[in-house]
Amino acid sequence: MLNLPGIPMLNNLVQVSSTGRAISQFAKRHKLVYFGKVDHRYDEHAIVRGVTASAGHTDRHFAVGSIKGRDLSVLERTNTMSLPGAAATSYSWVIMQVDLRQSADVPHIFLDAYHYDEVFYSHLFMKFANLKSAASIFADHDPLFLQRFKAYAPADVIDELECYLTADISSMLAHHYYQFDYEIQGSAIYIYCNKEVVTFHDLEHMSQSGLWLAEQLEHSSTARSGHA
Repeated sequence: MLNLPGIPMLNNLVQVSSTGRAISQFAKRHKLVYFGKVDHRYDEHAIVRGVTASAGHTDRHFAVGSIKGRDLSVLERTNTMSLPGAAATSYSWVIMQVDLRQSADVPHIFLDAYHYDEVFYSHLFMKFANLKSAASIFADHDPLFLQRFKAYAPADVIDELECYLTADISSMLAHHYYQFDYEIQGSAIYIYCNKEVVTFHDLEHMSQSGLWLAEQLEHSSTARSGHA
């Protein structure tokens, strides 16, 4: 969510309270362990990384556990970014991390569902200077995919992406899971929701997409290894 200057503080407090209740409800429903605010500088077990992580971000409403035998964590993250000579911009996400059960050797991929602005991308490319547009790889996929997502990956692995994000996977994302942004890095999938009000239903939908995508990526990786 992009918080523009001038929005009353009361709205932010209502949003935080609503988000916290949704995460708490989700944690209770799936028997996750729920925490309040966590400090990523000291709580190593609570670190959720990805493109939104920075030295200055704040995490709260952290919950961790497993769903259907797969490790999963969820939290709310806020951060402030700026460009020289410009006013600071505040961002807020609910992030769900779904861990791969095996090392799928998937390259770093970021899928933006057209949610981000120049400030965010300036910081993204400073942190991950090797990320480049991967749109060309998906030119022959379902055209709805590139209408709903911008795709980025390191320049030296872009040609490999289609081995992991197959035409079937990109089509499913475009038709059913386009509400969220996605990042695959290492052995983790990050699902980002930046709606102004995040509900229990949103969290259920995020977990559904993350669990499905993890299974698909593991299958794609196994198939690729078998043909290597």
